[in-house]
Amino acid sequence: MKKLTYILMMIAALLVIGCVQRNDTMTLSSMLDKNINGDEIQRWLSKVGDSPAINKFAGICFFYDFKQKGISLRFDTNGTLTDIFLYSEGADGFRQYKGELPFKLSFILSRKEVESILFLVNQIRLTIPV
Repeated sequence: MKKLTYILMMIAALLVIGCVQRNDTMTLSSMLDKNINGDEIQRWLSKVGDSPAINKFAGICFFYDFKQKGISLRFDTNGTLTDIFLYSEGADGFRQYKGELPFKLSFILSRKEVESILFLVNQIRLTIPV
């Protein structure tokens, strides 16, 4: 479970970087730091086709979980989208995210493989300003 959690967190970090290769994850990453009541997130929510399970953690954050889509959105107490989690099949009761993952990542990669890819991506970002 730690391996899966680590991989998912790394994928979420990649989305924050904003260097994604496919329209669906690009749309997701563009919503980061936006308010839940804003047009961009509201448009996405209307297109996703599922009602989320809403999990609240008083005074900390809340999550919109789309278990059938393999996506969870974390919002701070002000309603700002802070994190996006993409799940593999069965993790925490989620279906696997079906979109293309950034940087040719996949859910079958080992932790070491993910770390290696992310290290290279980070090195490139440090040497080539985006």
